[in-house]
Amino acid sequence: MQTEVNLCALRAFGTPGEDGKLNVEKTNQLRRYILGLSMIAATARICLWLRQGCNLRRLSSTTYLVTEQAREPIVVPSTEALVEWTKRYLPSQPLKEETFVFETEMAKQFVEKSNEKKKKKADESTALEELNI
Repeated sequence: MQTEVNLCALRAFGTPGEDGKLNVEKTNQLRRYILGLSMIAATARICLWLRQGCNLRRLSSTTYLVTEQAREPIVVPSTEALVEWTKRYLPSQPLKEETFVFETEMAKQFVEKSNEKKKKKADESTALEELNI
C-alpha cells in the first residue's frame, strides 16, 4: 500500500486577519494542524475490512520524501507523537457554528458553465487535430 501526503496542497490553506489580509501566524497554525492530521491518517495502523481478494499490504516500512530532484528516506514519528504534536495546533477558540444553505440553482449554473468550458475545450482540440497541429 502506498500513501502520499501532498505537501504542496497545504499552501492553499490560509486564514484572513481582521484587515482581510493573510494572517501568517494563524495560517501557519492551520497548516501545521492539517499536516499533523494528514500524517496521523497516513501513518496510523488501521484494519481495512475489504472483501476477499482486495487486501492491501504494506510493501515497505520506509517513508520517502519525494521532490522533483530526489527521493529521500525520512523518519516519521510514531502515531502517538504525531497526535501530541497536532494537539499543539488545535484552535484556541471553538469554531462558531454556522448554517449553510445549498442553492440548487446556483449549483446547476456552475455545472452548466463547467460543461460549456469542457465542450469548448474539446471543440478547440478537435479543430487543432483537423488542422494537424
